[in-house]
Amino acid sequence: MGTLSSVGFAVYVMTDHVESRVLAYDVGGSHVAAAVCCTPDFRLGPVASAPHAGVSTSDAFLDLLYDLGMRARIGQDWITGAMLAVPGPFDLQAGVSLMRHKLPYLYGVDLRQALSARFALPAAQVRFLNDADAYLLGEVGAGAARGFRRAVGLTLGTGIGSAFAVEGHLVTEGPGVPAGGEIWNLPYQGGIVEDFT
Repeated sequence: MGTLSSVGFAVYVMTDHVESRVLAYDVGGSHVAAAVCCTPDFRLGPVASAPHAGVSTSDAFLDLLYDLGMRARIGQDWITGAMLAVPGPFDLQAGVSLMRHKLPYLYGVDLRQALSARFALPAAQVRFLNDADAYLLGEVGAGAARGFRRAVGLTLGTGIGSAFAVEGHLVTEGPGVPAGGEIWNLPYQGGIVEDFT
């Protein structure tokens, strides 16, 4: 199950099974993909995607997100929110990127307010989820990790992401879980793990 499908599953979980149409985004280190997720049946519409290699400002990135969202919405009269799977570090509650090594032009930008204004959505309906967490939620809920007591999800791309689940719930501490549930910054061969991805 890809990250975008996993974001759709996370949307399904977070909307309490009320019918909704949510823009689901997968923000990667080299591209962005978007689709409309219709709940409660967990259906994804057509995927719109584009690389962001030429993007160098937060406004240009927000324009890209808006454009992809509008392309994904073709034929959809309304949406109730947006869910973005994003790499870390990222303040998911505030909707603010803390990355300096990837997408540095987003550092400190309030993406929640900017996207809610562009899509005319209440700010509370623009939500963020770590991309590795989205992936693992999808696998635990509807994929290869379904029914297992403990699961680990690793995502590889322009960086490395990790997520840990116990009894179907994401955890960031406990036996066998590194601090914060993250491995990208662990020491490895004179550097950190992410130096070798």
